[in-house]
Amino acid sequence: MSFLISCSKDDTVNILQIEGTFKCFEGELDGEIFDLPYEGFSLEVKIKRIDNEDAMVEVIPFGNNQPIDFPDQQCSKKTDPDGYLNLISKKDGSMYVIFYDKETIDCYPGNGTRISGSRNGKKPKWWDD
Repeated sequence: MSFLISCSKDDTVNILQIEGTFKCFEGELDGEIFDLPYEGFSLEVKIKRIDNEDAMVEVIPFGNNQPIDFPDQQCSKKTDPDGYLNLISKKDGSMYVIFYDKETIDCYPGNGTRISGSRNGKKPKWWDD
């Protein structure tokens, strides 16, 4: 798992800024990285704040007739050692979402799976740096 060193000029995120829908622009499955949408398949991550400590995260697949079971996750907030806001799954304690800035996230909905999204669905200019 790799993390980005610096994302934008203002990458500080607080719990009040997390709500919204993030359209996924990239995915990774068992080490294979691919752009999204892929062959008509796309994903969104919807985050709703419950209170000042917790949030509900929903992964929504689109355009593929094969159902994918990503159950909604209730998460609690935590700031990692690098200062990034994380949402930690209350179910198993794993990191479920990391906010690189107010506009960009990674979500880890399953073992070996990463999806990256932004509010506008576009890959940020700094993403591949």
